Amino acid sequence: MKPRSALVVDLVALAAGAVLLMLAGVPGWILLAAAGGIIATRGWARVAVAIVTMAIAGALAAWGASGGHPLAIAGGLVAAVAAGWAAVAGRGWPAMGARYERTAPADLSDWDALDAGLDPTDPQAPQG
Repeated sequence: MKPRSALVVDLVALAAGAVLLMLAGVPGWILLAAAGGIIATRGWARVAVAIVTMAIAGALAAWGASGGHPLAIAGGLVAAVAAGWAAVAGRGWPAMGARYERTAPADLSDWDALDAGLDPTDPQAPQG
């Protein structure tokens, strides 16, 4: 039978391994969200997303995989390099279109027509 201190050491090592295993996929999800954030933002916000999110996640991926597969390390380093590139050159990249951004207040008469059961897009419908 093992001494009590050896059992404690084994339990601590098991718990630490379980936590590291749970955190192994986190940098990948952060990188995915950061890629969307870089596409959706512009200007200084894009630089902040690149530096904070992607650089940290890339570094974490490389650090977390340092005892693992070389491709995981390379993936983390590629993410960190891409973050640096987005931080330097990203301010000049085009931003998402403003097609769906609201530029003028909604016409409240259309809402009133809908409330009255009328179709505001029908040209023959009475407009009120």
